[in-house]
Amino acid sequence: MKSELVISDNLFEISKKLISEFPKAFVHIECHEDIPSDWEIPDLLWLVHTPNDVFSEGRYLSLSRATENGSVWHASIDEAHKHGGHPTCWSETGSLESLLGTLINMMSTEMNSLKSE
Repeated sequence: MKSELVISDNLFEISKKLISEFPKAFVHIECHEDIPSDWEIPDLLWLVHTPNDVFSEGRYLSLSRATENGSVWHASIDEAHKHGGHPTCWSETGSLESLLGTLINMMSTEMNSLKSE
């Protein structure tokens, strides 16, 4: 049985919108740390989370500011390998609105393909 996700008030708005739109897509949430001198720290929305696996912790959607003022944002889907780093499978940078639109379209397509399997 899947446990209820804990949604922090400190998550970026883009993260909150995606979680609200696709509540079943994410299995674990890690909120960014609010450190003014390190403003590019991301929220991590885990699509697959396997911390006890020998090789991989899973796959996550990383969401962060690409500029300090938040006019440009960055999103990526990364594999969390325990040995060899976190390779990026997909990434995009853009305005908050365009990035959110891209992510909603991408997630909708993925969720619909899972329903038809």
